[in-house]
Amino acid sequence: DESAEILRSTLLGCQAIVHPHTTWLLDDGRRPEMEALAAEYGARYLIRPDNAHAKAGNINHALPRTDGDLVLVLDADHVPMPDALDAVVGYFDDPDVALVQTPHDFSNHDSIQHYEQGRHEQSVFFHVVCPGKDRHGASYWCGSGGVLRREALLEIGGVATETIAEDFHTTIKLHRSGWRTRFHDEII
Repeated sequence: DESAEILRSTLLGCQAIVHPHTTWLLDDGRRPEMEALAAEYGARYLIRPDNAHAKAGNINHALPRTDGDLVLVLDADHVPMPDALDAVVGYFDDPDVALVQTPHDFSNHDSIQHYEQGRHEQSVFFHVVCPGKDRHGASYWCGSGGVLRREALLEIGGVATETIAEDFHTTIKLHRSGWRTRFHDEII
């Protein structure tokens, strides 16, 4: 239920992505104005009959109705850079890679979670913990800013719906099935 203003910024960012792609707006609010907004920015629009399993359910509903080998998942307020996909698609040359996660960053540097310019509560996580996990082949999906291989998601039955930590649980399922994950330490 993000506002049109928030989604407009995200859709503008998606429209500017250089790598060939199709942008989909998955709207659990089923709002006609969001369908019009998606069309305005060249995005496709998809709704579902219910809101079961929140974000995980929304992605799972979209998987068989969309195409493409890779899926970039963005939250409604996550504005991608124009080279977002170019920065990470090379990792998928390795057929065993199912996920590439990138760090989150925030434009509202005056928020309560920022303690100095460029630093926020998640800085240690994304710039220390995640690169360390990557060195051990243990990177995990953080919900937004991750690119997933569709084939891998479908193989494990889609995004995990058994917990509220669907991103982390999905990563565990991917690792258990033999897929590899990576962390790309650059904001996309």
